[in-house]
Amino acid sequence: MSLEDSPTLEDFSDDFLSPPPEKADKKRRFSAILIGLALLIVILVGINFAQSGAYDQLAGNGSLSGHAVNESGEAIAVEIFVFGTEISVISADDGYFEIENVPAGERSIIIAYGDIATEEITLINAGEKTDLGSVTVPTEMETDY
Repeated sequence: MSLEDSPTLEDFSDDFLSPPPEKADKKRRFSAILIGLALLIVILVGINFAQSGAYDQLAGNGSLSGHAVNESGEAIAVEIFVFGTEISVISADDGYFEIENVPAGERSIIIAYGDIATEEITLINAGEKTDLGSVTVPTEMETDY
C-alpha cells in the first residue's frame, strides 16, 4: 500500500475514540460522590448515636420513687439499683425510696432484698417524678425439686 492510498486521521475520527469528557462533568461526578459519602457517614453516625444510649443522657434527668413490700404486703427495707448506672440507694424501714437524678429514658430498676431481687422496667421522663407504686419483692427463694 502506498502512502497516497493509506487512510487519513479524518477517516477514523467517527469510529474510534470519543472525545474525553468535559472537565465540568468530572467535577460534577466527583462532587456527587463526595456528597453521597458525606450523607452516608451522617446517617451511620446518627444510627450509632441512637443505639448508644447517648440520646438518653442528653435528654436530662428525672426522679423515681416507690414503696417496697414483701409477699404478705408488709413494708421491707430493700436496696435499689438503676441498672447501667452507678446509682443505688437503700430504702427506709417503711419500704419507701426516692432516687434523684436518674437519667431519662427506659430504665431497668433492680430492687433487692438480700440475695433475692426483682426487676421493674420503667420510663423516666426528664424533669418529672416517676412513681413505681408498691413493688412486691420476694423474700424467700423458690426451690424446685
